[in-house]
Amino acid sequence: MGAPLSIEDNANRNHNCATQTDGILCIKVAYLTNISKKITIRINMPQKITIIRHGETDYNKDDILQGQLNIPLNKLGVEQAKKVAKKLEGIVFDVFFSSDLPRTVQTAQAIKKVIKKEIIEINNLRERGLGKLEGLHKDEAFKLLGIKKGTFPLHHFWDFDEKKRDTHLLLETKKDLYRRVNQFIQKLKKDYAGKNVLLVSHGGTMRVLLHRLGFTDIDYLKKIPIINTSIIKLVKNGRKYDIHIDDEHVSK
Repeated sequence: MGAPLSIEDNANRNHNCATQTDGILCIKVAYLTNISKKITIRINMPQKITIIRHGETDYNKDDILQGQLNIPLNKLGVEQAKKVAKKLEGIVFDVFFSSDLPRTVQTAQAIKKVIKKEIIEINNLRERGLGKLEGLHKDEAFKLLGIKKGTFPLHHFWDFDEKKRDTHLLLETKKDLYRRVNQFIQKLKKDYAGKNVLLVSHGGTMRVLLHRLGFTDIDYLKKIPIINTSIIKLVKNGRKYDIHIDDEHVSK
């Protein structure tokens, strides 16, 4: 597959997003979630975007910060990847992107066996880099950041506002995270307008993707459940995307 693709920072730097419209949040049960919402989007975007979170790793299970570490799927994660692949059987995608980290690539490879589509590995879809916090248990990381235990969910790190005092921890800045995700979206706009796109990425990055696609309600993004191998389906409806989250397969 070659070296991971990196998008140069020559994309449109206008980061303003359109205002979100009213929508409905409906959570059925713990492992069966349907979320329907419409978001304002730019024209010339893919007709459909399917975004999948990678399977479980031991670091997920043990609440250890992964960031951009090369952590593989565990046994359950491998099985999750096989199940999510079956959910995509028979769907024709025009392009298939994956973060280039092992846990996403392994998930993507399981999907590739079913959909018969080559994977384009791209580092813009990586999880947020957490510097010296990577490999630490969440409690230890929170202590270093001065965050009181139990007040900050681990899956909110994508929205963590780093401070000057945190510089020595070498965190990827929130600004840089949003910029690289926006570069990827500009690529979709330029090369895949009207197409059916498949992505495999990470929980935090998936929320940033939704934000940069125009869905700017941060509180909503923090609340939506994106568990391992959750599927987010975006379908263009006029100038809106309809959003559906599917994790029914995870419980089976």
